[in-house]
Amino acid sequence: MTDFLSGKTPIHEDYFSVRNHVGLIDLSSRGKIEVTGKDRVSFLQGMVTNDVKKLKAGTGLHAALLDSEAHILADFHLFAFEDRFLIDCRTALTQKILDLLGRYLITEDVALNNRSESLAWLGVEGPEAETLVQKIAGEEFDFLKPFTFRNTEIGGIRAEIFRLSLTGEDGFYFLAANEDKKRLSEFLLTQGKPYGIGRFDKLTLEELRIEAGIPLYDKDMDDKTLFSETGLNDALSTAK
Repeated sequence: MTDFLSGKTPIHEDYFSVRNHVGLIDLSSRGKIEVTGKDRVSFLQGMVTNDVKKLKAGTGLHAALLDSEAHILADFHLFAFEDRFLIDCRTALTQKILDLLGRYLITEDVALNNRSESLAWLGVEGPEAETLVQKIAGEEFDFLKPFTFRNTEIGGIRAEIFRLSLTGEDGFYFLAANEDKKRLSEFLLTQGKPYGIGRFDKLTLEELRIEAGIPLYDKDMDDKTLFSETGLNDALSTAK
């Protein structure tokens, strides 16, 4: 049976790699927004649906922006560094998030910086992803839980490794300087050969996330959708 999204059969090679081994995807086009300034915690705490104050450096969460009637305007991943936050979002939401946050900046010491062009974002997902990451990064990454990350050196390249899944499989994403993307990609492919690594693209990612029941903004929800209807329970703190 042909898949209606990609015209491929459900057992095409890149799909098979992610479901059975490990797949590599380049999502460097995703939005990457840095939030800096001494008021960044209190500002974001008042803007998003989740509890920003609980974040320690090296941790993150899923969050959303709502309008005054609780319709969802955007959702994203938010990660805490020692001196800044990083927002990871769909490409199409980058400018919208910048505009929504910027609209409410008045006297706060907060700066928003679009780093989408300067940072690469490569992911490995699949049942062998953790084994591959342990091989190339060392056993210190045994501690990693979802939405946590750590800085390390991968094949001579400085990068942050995030535990994050966009497919429903076990996943890890590498954040590095854009000029290091090609070298990092080649290193991951070389190191992943014993684990059956293969590249997969955004069409395959779409198949995988639908099967996993992961909702996507502008496809499964939009600004007419109440947050309570989205099913994004992990993006909400009822205690903040």
